[in-house]
Amino acid sequence: MTALKMAQTNQKLLFCGCLADNEKRLDRKCRELEEELVQSTAKMAAALKLSSEDGGAVFSLRKELEKAWKLVDAGQEKVLPALNHILS
Repeated sequence: MTALKMAQTNQKLLFCGCLADNEKRLDRKCRELEEELVQSTAKMAAALKLSSEDGGAVFSLRKELEKAWKLVDAGQEKVLPALNHILS
């Protein structure tokens, strides 16, 4: 084998080695990104669940608030005539 052929062969081997290293780095980065995607998806699902639960809690609290105001109004309707009678 001539020196030129050996040099060309060595260049090809180095080039292939670089490609293999790049493929390994790309594969590692792909796995990291896939894991990040899985984690982000889980966080998003948890956030959506909490948001849904919060919406239900807000609805329940609104209903309780409406009931409380109705009780206040009913109490005032009973107290105002008595107060007017006392003040008259």
